[in-house]
Amino acid sequence: MDLASILLGGLAAGMVLFIVSVGLSVTMGLMGFVNLAHGGFAMLGGYAVVLAMRHWGLPFSAALALGFAAVAALSVQLERTLYARLYQKNIGVITAVKDMCKELKQGKCAN
Repeated sequence: MDLASILLGGLAAGMVLFIVSVGLSVTMGLMGFVNLAHGGFAMLGGYAVVLAMRHWGLPFSAALALGFAAVAALSVQLERTLYARLYQKNIGVITAVKDMCKELKQGKCAN
């Protein structure tokens, strides 16, 4: 492996971490709490990109666009169907998001 590919890989990883941290900062600034599902959505987008590249043979740029669109559509639907109701009822959104992420990680929602 040459030095240029190592530097490029490090730069790409650093940019991903920057985007995730900026998203957490914006969420904290606007809503007053840290939405712990932010990292889960970033991970889900990464999995969507890998899936699109390996199984469908898409190039990286097309897989990235598809992964972004898929996770954006999922997050909009969750916001409209789940989070908006929790905001209105003053139920702990953080607890609900944490529990939802736990269920998704354990695969219970897939059955």
